[in-house]
Amino acid sequence: MKLILFIALLILSNVSLAGSWSGWGKVTELQTYAANTFRFKTSAPHIDANNGTPCGSGWYRVSDFTGFQKEQVSMLLAAYAAGKDIRVNVSGCGGYNNADTEANYFHLRE
Repeated sequence: MKLILFIALLILSNVSLAGSWSGWGKVTELQTYAANTFRFKTSAPHIDANNGTPCGSGWYRVSDFTGFQKEQVSMLLAAYAAGKDIRVNVSGCGGYNNADTEANYFHLRE
């Protein structure tokens, strides 16, 4: 019984940290904005799972360049230059000024 409870809690914690993924789309716009902030838009805006509407302004952002964010921006630039599809993982909608949605992770499709 304890093992089943442990496994259930482990699965629930992973689901709660997973965030939500956008559909596949191309990077359509890029912008540097303020210090240490990179903004981008895709052809597949993120849809809020709670109400079915697009998140914030449709812009994503990568900020706080203290770790892997530089690699994220490099990946975005490569996807944009090559015209490759990506999808974006976010924790919630419209974080910064209720407009830009902070991007967590990306998938790049071959």
